[in-house]
Amino acid sequence: MKKVLIAFPLFGAAASAFAELPTGVSTAITTGGVDGGTLMGLLAAAGAALYIVWKILRKAGIML
Repeated sequence: MKKVLIAFPLFGAAASAFAELPTGVSTAITTGGVDGGTLMGLLAAAGAALYIVWKILRKAGIML
């Protein structure tokens, strides 16, 4: 029970800290998450394209 009594005020302090973020910071965090997702998608597509080209060249005997 002591752990619960100690943890509860800590969670309350953390919640109030997050509630005080300025809107500019909140927008930047959201935009960064979207940009990161877009970057990961582009990297995955580029990797898949390189793999397909490598398989085609290997099948053609051009590349080992």
